[in-house]
Amino acid sequence: MLKKLLSNIRLFLILLMGLSVLVSCAGKPISSSNGLSPYRLVSKAKVTDKLSSESHNIDLSVIVDPNRAVRIDVTALLGYRIAEMVMNTRNIQYIERENKIFVIGGYKPKTLKPLFGQEIDPQLVWSIAHEQKLKDGHYYGADVKFELLDKNSDGYQSRKITIENKYLKMIWLFKAKEALSLSSASYNETFVLTQPEEYKLITIK
Repeated sequence: MLKKLLSNIRLFLILLMGLSVLVSCAGKPISSSNGLSPYRLVSKAKVTDKLSSESHNIDLSVIVDPNRAVRIDVTALLGYRIAEMVMNTRNIQYIERENKIFVIGGYKPKTLKPLFGQEIDPQLVWSIAHEQKLKDGHYYGADVKFELLDKNSDGYQSRKITIENKYLKMIWLFKAKEALSLSSASYNETFVLTQPEEYKLITIK
């Protein structure tokens, strides 16, 4: 079951990255160099294998320091950690827990190949995290639809992205946006990953 879940999630991530249109802590808060404050996007996704009709739910937490850094944490049922990724405009780090690998490399497509099984432009991840406007269309063999939903109690405009091909259907809901105030120490903890023990280090130059 877990292996199937991880396989479906990896397929979902590949489709997601193919969209070419696309904590408060104690201490002194820091802000982005352009004056914009860090934020977290809270989202969930339902991933359905259309061949087996099996569905799985995952949580995606996206933390953004605008125009400086992005972190994405993917977790499954009961908080099982699947992957964590951090990127800035120069470097990428990520932990892929199924295969126990820790990858570091430059801000370039080949750095993401061990995670997604193919080269993926990191700018695509960057664009989605920064909430760029997206359009409906057919991308890389998948039909993609973007919808604006009702605003929540805090005034956040919820969004839904539906990605579907002949193998998989994914419904991704952005539920909330939270302002973050990160001290210098907590900033480093958020946007710098540490290689776990017994994980293989892969350096991509």
